[in-house]
Amino acid sequence: MRLYYRYGLGFLVFIHLYSSVWASAPPPWQVRVADFQYSMTVTALVKVNASYSTDQNDLVSAVVSNQVRGVGHPQIWVSGTGQRLVFLQVYSNSVSGESVSFQIYDASQDKIIQAVSTTTFQSNQAIGSVAAPFLITDNYGPETVLLSSQRVDENASAGTEVGLLSSQDQDGGTFSFSLVSGEGATNNGSFEISGKSLRTRAVFDYETKNTYSVRVRATDDGNEYTEKAFTISVVDKNDAPKRVLLSASAVPEHAELGTEIGALSAEDEDVNVSSYVYSFVVISGEEAPDNALFLIEGNRLKTKGTFNYEAKNAYVVHVRATDTDGLYCENLLQIQITDENDTPTAIHMSKEAISEHSTSNGILLSLSATDPDPSDTHSFGLLNESTPFAIQGANLVLLSALNYEAQSLYFLTLKVTDSQGSSLTQ
Repeated sequence: MRLYYRYGLGFLVFIHLYSSVWASAPPPWQVRVADFQYSMTVTALVKVNASYSTDQNDLVSAVVSNQVRGVGHPQIWVSGTGQRLVFLQVYSNSVSGESVSFQIYDASQDKIIQAVSTTTFQSNQAIGSVAAPFLITDNYGPETVLLSSQRVDENASAGTEVGLLSSQDQDGGTFSFSLVSGEGATNNGSFEISGKSLRTRAVFDYETKNTYSVRVRATDDGNEYTEKAFTISVVDKNDAPKRVLLSASAVPEHAELGTEIGALSAEDEDVNVSSYVYSFVVISGEEAPDNALFLIEGNRLKTKGTFNYEAKNAYVVHVRATDTDGLYCENLLQIQITDENDTPTAIHMSKEAISEHSTSNGILLSLSATDPDPSDTHSFGLLNESTPFAIQGANLVLLSALNYEAQSLYFLTLKVTDSQGSSLTQ
């Protein structure tokens, strides 16, 4: 419900009766802390009428079941932003679960406004921070602008609908749409908005110009808005398929020859695609040096080579889709190679000669491994029995004294295991 009335000469007052109350002084919001067992904190920005509050005379109350449970005002100055944060200590006799709403006293208008923001009480929890504050607001603005279609046929008459505009925000409401200046508004003059419908104001010729750019603003009933630029494509009126599609575009490294990557299909603007038949072939050329590693059987793209993620993890294949009339389109499809665990390939010792006077229980040398997976971690083991050595972490240590004259050479069998359990004995 809204109320409009005039006073004086030429002034129009607009009141949201459901969301605000006029006050003659700051409200006497108070909390008897001794009445409560538990508390949590809320650090928040306050936004009223699409503007952030920096007035220290503004007040915010946290409310549970019509009872004030916390009071604060914008007082924490955030350097470099021009914003002030409000800090609330919110109290409860329940450990968790109570719904917390908020009221805002706007000192500049001397009125109390019901915020749309809510949270749930949880003892000792910190809602928001200086770096990432919670938002207490009387209205959530539109999050984006959506357009149901961004294509229009060439030669369509002026007034043809391109698509329907829509938006959404957290508190619902209605939206109005308008064309506005700014980035992406180059061709606004060729379009118009009627209600939620984006329509043409001209007849387009594909061969002369096939893309247009417009910028649209979505405004909610609280005057919050967001803007987005759209590219409108003019559709050429022929029967050629438009784009090659691939249902999946990833294959694991070391996959066997002939592994299926995905199913090929084609996007076609001008026919019933579900009943249309396409043939697919790999097209050679300078743009597709990786084509030799792939093959097509029917509408299935398969591997014709083996892949090593560490050597190369992305490939491009050039595919042509041809319809039954002989018209075709071509696309470069990117194929991603997914990383699989590789077994370590070698064990290395930091040195291979030690002194017979090495100290017992001391570290003799360190161990490392060569692994195709450079970020993998490893553990080491000693498989020999009855030796004066042992493994501690990634080090070889001496358990008992050495005697060069008694034995000057030891053959050790070491085992390395990576984080996925793959191992190498050397």
